[in-house]
Amino acid sequence: MRLPRQTEPPHPAAASDERTTAAVRTIIRGALPLGALVGGLLGAAVGTRPSIAVLGVAVLLPAGLTLASPIRRTRAIPDVAPAPPSTQ
Repeated sequence: MRLPRQTEPPHPAAASDERTTAAVRTIIRGALPLGALVGGLLGAAVGTRPSIAVLGVAVLLPAGLTLASPIRRTRAIPDVAPAPPSTQ
């Protein structure tokens, strides 16, 4: 017995979502060794406790920048094109 997912081709939007997820995972996983290297070099240069403090602030920095940006006040996305009709 075959399931519908095995016989029907996936929806084009689903394929796009999968590619986007794969790209994000590749970028994140590619950055992990770089972060480990930076953390190790920082730890060797200034010590463990100061390194953890610096990296703790660095982790919070994107959240602070987002809160300070206009993104926080945005309630709607202007000029959004309508979705194309479904072909199914």
